[in-house]
This record gives sequence, structure tokens and C-alpha cells, in this order.
Amino acid sequence: MTRHVTFDNATIKDVSYVMAWLKPKDLEETLCQLAEGAGMQRLGYALLMSGDTYVARYRDNPAMVFGVQAMNVSTMQVWALGTKDTWRVASAVVDYFVNRLVPHYRAQGYYAMEARSLATHHEAHLWMKASGAEQHGPPYEYGRGREKFLTFRWQKPATDGKTTCNGAAS
Repeated sequence: MTRHVTFDNATIKDVSYVMAWLKPKDLEETLCQLAEGAGMQRLGYALLMSGDTYVARYRDNPAMVFGVQAMNVSTMQVWALGTKDTWRVASAVVDYFVNRLVPHYRAQGYYAMEARSLATHHEAHLWMKASGAEQHGPPYEYGRGREKFLTFRWQKPATDGKTTCNGAAS
């Protein structure tokens, strides 16, 4: 039901709401990356201030916050956190990401986007794959307790419509 889904730049209120109502797997993935005793409010503020942050609302309530931040001059880091209503906005978020955000950042010169995800967070892997990401490499230790993570990347196709000087696809 994407007709009840709206998008906007996220506010501290949106991020705070989602952080307070995180899905269990998103909470697990988040907590294992934070220092012991780190506050969720601090993380929410850091996410909001570290790059471009968006909110997907379902019936005017924040269901998912997601964002991007530059890792370097060519790659953006992607992240997303959601509430129990994430499933209600997931397909709209994929569409928004693929048709608006990816072209927007590619136009700015970024040719890749990258996200890390807890290896057991299969729901996150599904939406990343649905939006065109590919898993890169095997699981690796990344969490505070040595939890295994996977890296997913969105990358321009190798040819991207360009050709070499002899006209063959590069």
C-alpha cells in the first residue's frame, strides 16, 4: 500500500521515533556496533547530522529512516533503520532509492554505494538485493562482540554505456 507512504528529509523527531521503536533485528545490528553504554539518542543525532537522512512515513508516522554519507570521493555509505511498519514502506523505499537517490548521487560523481549488514539480518539483505545491491565477499567480523557482517554494494554497470576508443564496450 504505497499510497499512504510519503518521503521527506528526516528530522530529529523522525529519527528519535524510529530509534525508540526499532525492529528487533535492526536493534541487534545497531547495538553490536556501538560502544558499551552508548545512547541511542546520540546515535540518532549522529546519523541525522552525518550526511543526507530521509524518512519514509506510513500514514504520517515514521516507519523507516535511511541515509547516505560520503565514504570517499567515489562511494557513499548507505544505512537504514525501521520500525515494525517497515514492511509497509519497503517497496516504496526501494523505488525511491533506485529512481531518485541513486541517480541523484551518481550525477554528483559517486559511482558506488555500500552498506554493511549483520550476516543474520536476512530482511535487510532482501531489500538491498531488491534495490540492485550485490553482496561482496564472505562474512567478516565487524561487531563489538565479533559479530559477522556482510558488505553489499550498488555499483554502476561496468559498461555504463561507455565505449573504448575502438568502439568496443569497455
